[in-house]
Amino acid sequence: MITLRFAETAEEDIAFSVSPLLEAAHSWHVLTDPGHHALHVPWVRRCRRLPAALRRRMRGHDFVVADYIPALFESRAGDHDADFADQLAAVRGLPPALLAAELTRTLVDTTRHTGDDLVDDRATRDAVLTDYRTSDPSRAARLERILTDPLPVLDEALTVLEDYWDAAFAQEWERIEPSLYESITRSGARIAHHGLFPMLRTLAPQIRVDPGRRTLRLDRPHDHDISVTRDHLVTFTASHYVWPHVRVTCDAPWPLRI
Repeated sequence: MITLRFAETAEEDIAFSVSPLLEAAHSWHVLTDPGHHALHVPWVRRCRRLPAALRRRMRGHDFVVADYIPALFESRAGDHDADFADQLAAVRGLPPALLAAELTRTLVDTTRHTGDDLVDDRATRDAVLTDYRTSDPSRAARLERILTDPLPVLDEALTVLEDYWDAAFAQEWERIEPSLYESITRSGARIAHHGLFPMLRTLAPQIRVDPGRRTLRLDRPHDHDISVTRDHLVTFTASHYVWPHVRVTCDAPWPLRI
């Protein structure tokens, strides 16, 4: 269970953002499992018109978005002046150990491993690789590449994402970005007139709000109990393509984000 605890200054301890890079990643995730994303069937159908070679490359690298969405896609997500290219540049500038941990999480059971444990602990890394070499050799090979040097793996995935952006999602972002800012404006108006907790109740059914205890809770297989303060804000990132999921980032060094 993830629990966020808000102070009396809750309205001052939150922020809102949009992110072209993160939204592109969410839309790529939709394409990995179209049947689970009924709202986005029109996008799935449009993407059938993408060049066949690009679609093959996207399938070949979709491990980066198929389940766990790496927090690296949130780089500069709170910077309203950062465009898609700026965010990609920020990702490419992240420390290799951090990249390796995030990419590793896309391939392992995140209820058992944090990614950092495979990067930092040779015994854990060797045990996981040995297991995958028997059960899933292709996964083992990809994981070993990431742990040896994450930069080529990252560059391959980001190049595919750039090509997907150029071929289709840049135009889609121009279409949906105004509506995302409109949703932020509506949320701001609710907060101004009714306070934070009535607004939180409008976000998603998975979010459980207790105004009396000043808490927000989400069911997750790992436990976090976090105090939201002015020095430790929570950012709500507006998204169209994240539905039906609620994505939460609450592990250091990443900013707290829903």
